[in-house]
Amino acid sequence: MREDFKKLPKVLKKNIFYRIGLGLLFLTVFVLMCIFADYLVFAIAPAAFAMFLLMDGIGMMIRCIGGDYVELTGVCIEVSKSNVRRRTKHILIETARGTVKLPIRIKPQSVKEGDNLVIYVPDHASVYDYKGNMVVCEFYAIEIIK
Repeated sequence: MREDFKKLPKVLKKNIFYRIGLGLLFLTVFVLMCIFADYLVFAIAPAAFAMFLLMDGIGMMIRCIGGDYVELTGVCIEVSKSNVRRRTKHILIETARGTVKLPIRIKPQSVKEGDNLVIYVPDHASVYDYKGNMVVCEFYAIEIIK
């Protein structure tokens, strides 16, 4: 299993470490609150976050080691930004099989038009056809190839 984990791409390993690490941090906060807090009701939120993040991180690790993800490789042809705060709304990627629209909810790396991208998408992700483009609503990570 360790050898299979070492074979994963760097961005997937980083994402797994972040999820499990943040889950362990919330677990530590939960334990400390159980020891030192007068009211244990306040320890419910860190416990819930810890359970969610640990289950999500371990589940992602198991799926990635099992190869249950797809690599989309292509060239970024459009980066759409919002008018007010200039946040990235979506990215259009030209792949060998067509155009893929990827809605972004997190602050991505500095993705520019013309960059070569590899996007890691889980097998169970929803893919929709919208105005001739494939829309992928969930992804694990985005990697910019230099």
